[in-house]
Amino acid sequence: MSQFEYISVAVSLVYSLLLAKLVGAIPVAVRSEQRYWIHTLWIVNLALGCMVSWWGLWSFREVVWGPGRFLAVFAFPSIIYLRAIVLLTEEPREVRSWSDHYYKSRRTFFLLGVVGGANQAISPRLIMAQQQPTLVVIGTIAFAAVSGLAAFSASPGVHAAVAVLSFMELAAFPFIVVQ
Repeated sequence: MSQFEYISVAVSLVYSLLLAKLVGAIPVAVRSEQRYWIHTLWIVNLALGCMVSWWGLWSFREVVWGPGRFLAVFAFPSIIYLRAIVLLTEEPREVRSWSDHYYKSRRTFFLLGVVGGANQAISPRLIMAQQQPTLVVIGTIAFAAVSGLAAFSASPGVHAAVAVLSFMELAAFPFIVVQ
């Protein structure tokens, strides 16, 4: 087994657990009496982020790996996983209102988004010693800035805009960055 295969298996396990958590929470999160569309869109956004990030792992296939590089690449799926736990809680069935839960946990959720954005901006440089494409850098910085704004805003309009813009960025990402 190559170093890349070894590393990708470890990272893929986190992504698998993350996707299982997200998909498993969907039936509870979309019940009509509890549903909050912004919260539901963030479940979709985290799943898309997981898939886009996992696919991007392929760009590191020629890297000579060491502990620092492994930690840099392992951090991002770990951050997404932490965001999923904040968004969904450990016991999603106990949540009475996803809207209330979302706004109570928004600060932690979006500050983790800022950390994830910083990780995405820095880790490719640490791992491959090269700059990312300009559009990726701009998108990453924009995501981190918008996450910072959302962390401290209780406005449903701000949160709707952030969720929709994040969805659009994640949906467009595979077409912008071709590996």
